[in-house]
Amino acid sequence: MYKFSFTSCQLVMFAMRYWAHGAQDTVIQMEIEMGRRCDETIGQFLESLKKAGVEISNENALRERLEEVQRWHYAFITLASNGRLIGISFSERRHGVNEGKLRETFERYNFPDHTESVFAAALKATH
Repeated sequence: MYKFSFTSCQLVMFAMRYWAHGAQDTVIQMEIEMGRRCDETIGQFLESLKKAGVEISNENALRERLEEVQRWHYAFITLASNGRLIGISFSERRHGVNEGKLRETFERYNFPDHTESVFAAALKATH
């Protein structure tokens, strides 16, 4: 069994299609599994944000929007900056945000370097 490590769910699904060479049932099952893992990754990411002290308004809409797109990292950055127009916003919980945990979360999920500053600006905009 081969072990692959990719940061993009879409890249993994492409690799699985290529690797399966037309085994349709296998490819379909792999896409279902990879889609489930992508959804779990988004859920795990959002839970990590909450553990870092971030409160998310309209989390269900945020989750739905992230699950609809191929590059959910970039969609998240856009929604962090502009999501208030559709009711999605982020704020600090009562005890504040743990900046170390927040930084670790963005690093663990392979966000671009500028994400932390964009997100910090979005948190300040809610005050």
